Amino acid sequence: MHMTKIISITNSVYEKLKRLKKGRSFSQEIDELVENAASSKKGDLKELFKYAGILSDEEAEELRKIVAEGRKNAKARVFKSY
Repeated sequence: MHMTKIISITNSVYEKLKRLKKGRSFSQEIDELVENAASSKKGDLKELFKYAGILSDEEAEELRKIVAEGRKNAKARVFKSY
């Protein structure tokens, strides 16, 4: 059994949620937003999995080359303590 609660939100937040939900209920959209916020802690691999497979093998290889070249050309940073 699901309990229902009434909450108040501003019109601007309502309009943003309405645009996001695309056929889903407000509860479903809010639930997903809360879950994503809870799982977006630094180092959380689950958050990264949503990007899995968005690059082709060729695009991924090109990106690896660009990153490797950038690392090769990067200068070491030295921080002075005062």
